[in-house]
Amino acid sequence: MNSKIGNDKKRRISVKRMIGLIFALLGIVFSIYCGRESSRLNKEFYQWEKDRPMDFPVDLSLPGQFIFPFKQTCSTSHGEAIFLELTPKIESDDEIKELFKSLSAIMVITDSQGKEVAIGPLEFLNSQRRDKRDDILLAHVFPFRKGNYSATLTVRSGVPQLQERKQAIYAEYLLCGLELMPAIIAGVFSFGAGFIAFILLILILPGLFLHGIWKFPPENFSAEEKLAGK
Repeated sequence: MNSKIGNDKKRRISVKRMIGLIFALLGIVFSIYCGRESSRLNKEFYQWEKDRPMDFPVDLSLPGQFIFPFKQTCSTSHGEAIFLELTPKIESDDEIKELFKSLSAIMVITDSQGKEVAIGPLEFLNSQRRDKRDDILLAHVFPFRKGNYSATLTVRSGVPQLQERKQAIYAEYLLCGLELMPAIIAGVFSFGAGFIAFILLILILPGLFLHGIWKFPPENFSAEEKLAGK
């Protein structure tokens, strides 16, 4: 009985092993969290490439007013662009430029309270062919907060030659790849935290399996076991 009490008194909690175990568990949890965030942010970025906050048929051949819902899902892009899709398309930039001289139109984007968040004229921009696309670039919009908005297009003077063509106006996010940086950083943190947790587990698991949380094993342990428990 006295021997058992003496052995129990010699048992001490291994503070280093406990600290290592706590940090290893925290590292695993943090690694999982950052990994999930990296995956979510990565999917979100590639979804932005497909998203069109606004995409509706329109008629720019005559004066008129159009109101469309505008769903903003990205606020970190370096810009947004308003395009006009024509069917059949006009291939010549010079022809487009000549036709759109008569266009006088303005677009206003407002929030649910009626506050203007973006406003600007629609006109043919020569940079529209930079991505080798056929759709006509009409305007650039600075990014604004995510949410549901309303876009009001007012055509004061139209382009009569467009009457025979199907027209659709849409918005796209202008992404350069930097918007993916948060996902990359989260992935690096996930890997780093997981690697540190792995190293800590390698260091503490042998002693943990042999002696649990105790620093000194009972006296009836072998010399090798005592050494491993220190």
